[in-house]
Amino acid sequence: MNVDKSVCLSNGCAVINDNDRDFGDTKTFEQTEQKPVVLPSQKIDPHQIAHLSPNEQRDLLRVLDKYPECFSDDPGLCILAQHENQPAS
Repeated sequence: MNVDKSVCLSNGCAVINDNDRDFGDTKTFEQTEQKPVVLPSQKIDPHQIAHLSPNEQRDLLRVLDKYPECFSDDPGLCILAQHENQPAS
């Protein structure tokens, strides 16, 4: 079998249950590309926070950089809440 490797960019994500067969055989992948580390404060356009005082700007940028995992562009797993569907009786 000849496999054509190509690059695909995605702006969305979906969850498929392991028991769901409607989608056929689905393939998964692991992200292996290492992206350069860019702090969240470096992604902020200064014009977007110009309405804040210099002290507020400094405080905001410090918080962004102190908790970069909370301000990531990459999707992640959140285990703070769980939802279950209960079938109607």
